[in-house]
Amino acid sequence: MIILPSLRLSRGRIGGYVNTELTPEIAAELGAVLGTMLGERSIIVTARDYYPPSRMIKRAFTAGLMSTGATVIDFHATTTPELVFAIKRFGAKAGVQFTVSNVEENYINFKIFDFQGIEYSADRLDNMRERLRREKIIRTRPERIGWVTYAEYIHDIYVASLINYIDADPIINTNLKILADLNYGPANIVLSDILSQLGVDLITLNAHKPPLYKGVFNIPHPETINVLSKAVKAMGANLGVAFSADASHIFVVDEQGIPLEPEELFVLLARFNASEAVITTTSTSQLIEKSLEPLGFKIYRVEYTPDSVSRSLRRKRVAFGGTDCGEYIFSGFTYSPDGILSLLKILELISKIDKQLSELRKEIRKPRRYSLPIEIEKMNAYNALYKLVRNRELDDAIVTPLYTKIKVLNRWFTLRVESENKLILESEKIASKSKLESIAEQIKLLL
Repeated sequence: MIILPSLRLSRGRIGGYVNTELTPEIAAELGAVLGTMLGERSIIVTARDYYPPSRMIKRAFTAGLMSTGATVIDFHATTTPELVFAIKRFGAKAGVQFTVSNVEENYINFKIFDFQGIEYSADRLDNMRERLRREKIIRTRPERIGWVTYAEYIHDIYVASLINYIDADPIINTNLKILADLNYGPANIVLSDILSQLGVDLITLNAHKPPLYKGVFNIPHPETINVLSKAVKAMGANLGVAFSADASHIFVVDEQGIPLEPEELFVLLARFNASEAVITTTSTSQLIEKSLEPLGFKIYRVEYTPDSVSRSLRRKRVAFGGTDCGEYIFSGFTYSPDGILSLLKILELISKIDKQLSELRKEIRKPRRYSLPIEIEKMNAYNALYKLVRNRELDDAIVTPLYTKIKVLNRWFTLRVESENKLILESEKIASKSKLESIAEQIKLLL
């Protein structure tokens, strides 16, 4: 019987530390579980980031799928948005992306999507883990073992579909220059092609494969945003963007080198791409209500899980939704966050209304925030944040290059780096200094 003491279901995804918790043998068995659940002759599409362990785990998982008679369409190194786009294109029953963790070094996450392009729920993933534990796998006969097909032309189809989906002419008629940090991810395969066709000047950073023997994360490091901000100002670009390694998240810097908070970008995209309603999570700032409700929008909030916003968009038939960790979903295209499409929508926005992002963000109404400094001893403030979000005693946590949000006593708090040894604790709802001090003490204990 397979022993699974550590193949985790963590914050809505299956994953593990490579070659200790998550070995090729376990990955192959998990692939066989998914193949058994979907049935013989099912089509499954797969992709990965550039990180070598992702390739190893994907190949083992693919072998497991084949052993059950499933057909695998493999896109090699490909972004998550392209993978999800391909699910419907190829009539697949599922798609699986293998990507590095947001905060755990040498940790691989499985992003498993259903036939609609929505991530598997925690219940469904738990069912997979239970089937694996009980070895509920049905192997096919040798003559019916599945095939692997390579379809790298998906990049061309995705590019053409994106350009067809947006209003391209205003972008083409505006001379735009942008900087993009690709965080060592495969967005480099399609981004230059898309922007070339739109007449946008592109300067890329970290567009190569990850440095050897150096840990990488899916979410860009805070220093990435600092470098991007300086580069945007120095080069006179219209904006800068930083993608997650799998291009599902995007973080934006305006032409003055000032980062937009994810909620600010949410409001701007909603104003010009949604009608009547939007969907977000319970952890996002109240600036969404303050900015969108006066315009007649209804805001639906859901607890964050990797699938919650997507499912709500489909159930309520809403056009736009997103989170406060840089994920934006345009349900008319797919039900998955797409950083590349989000960038094109930003370019479309500033081209149509002929305003820079710094002007547009001034129109956003922000709520009052209450803050308290926290002195950090014995470690760098950034390291303290990463240590904190890895702590399993937290109710929940959200990581971005701009801030970290933690859930304590069923309330969300924001932590920002003020200096090398100082954090700022923020809340929109708790004005009492004594209550904030109590939360600060709990944070220090967790560290």
